[in-house]
Amino acid sequence: VKNVASGVANLNWNAYGAGEATEASDVVVGSFDLDSRQFSTGGMSGATAVQVTARRSADLVFAPVLGLIGLGFGPPTVEATSVAALGERDIVLVQDVTLSFVEEIDEARNALSAFTLAMVNQSISGDRIGLVTFNQEASEELPLTPIPGDVSAVLDAIDTFANCTAADAGSDPAHPCYGTDIAPGIDAAVSEFQSASDDRAEKVIVLVSDGVPCLPFNTTETLARRDAALASALAAEAAGISVYSVFLDKPIVDNIYCWMVDSNAADPDFMEELAVGNGRFFATPDEEDLDDILVSIVRGLRVRLVN
Repeated sequence: VKNVASGVANLNWNAYGAGEATEASDVVVGSFDLDSRQFSTGGMSGATAVQVTARRSADLVFAPVLGLIGLGFGPPTVEATSVAALGERDIVLVQDVTLSFVEEIDEARNALSAFTLAMVNQSISGDRIGLVTFNQEASEELPLTPIPGDVSAVLDAIDTFANCTAADAGSDPAHPCYGTDIAPGIDAAVSEFQSASDDRAEKVIVLVSDGVPCLPFNTTETLARRDAALASALAAEAAGISVYSVFLDKPIVDNIYCWMVDSNAADPDFMEELAVGNGRFFATPDEEDLDDILVSIVRGLRVRLVN
């Protein structure tokens, strides 16, 4: 953050086109209290805000003619200071628990826990995390819960949520464990925001799924699920909610991927469409990468101009 802010401060130019030296006080890290609207200086450790001062010298056209510069009347300097800060974040983790995710579910739990601890380490007062799981139905595992105060409740919910197993699903093709229906998961997350609204908080959904089949293999039912999921993502965006879409892009049958002929693997283009608002799309064929991806999302959550 400080490097980016320094780059902004270094854009200062004087009236004659020469760059002005950035002073040490031009970029200051610290914290910002949203209630008192006060910035407090501090070290890089635990910093949640940055204050940047930018200056521009205005050329007095007649100053050289009148000899004012020699008398100490140099070009006046216009100066402005602004603060950008990590504000409160409400984040709902939305995890796929369908039968196709059963072999990777432990890595997903580890990644969700790593995400939570990375949030805690940022020490943003007012942060909350909720948890939703889904297959063909959605379950609210945990309402928006404050961290770090109740971080143990968040970690417990991640460790104990139920996921589909072959024993659960049996041979019934209509069992909810067969088939991925993302729309109920997104809708349940939106409901969490609506039931515990905080207008000051940045609202984010982090979706983790292995997706839906590629288009040539979609039945009428799965096509309807695709349309519903996209509609849910767009409705979330309209409500001011960003969606990060994390796609476990694994081969489903005989190492065949979506781009290959006769594939029934999942469709990355569809999963990318679900990333809306300020969200981003991530894809990996390796479940071991989920940990790093989710932690990178925490680090990349945007700062807001607050003063």
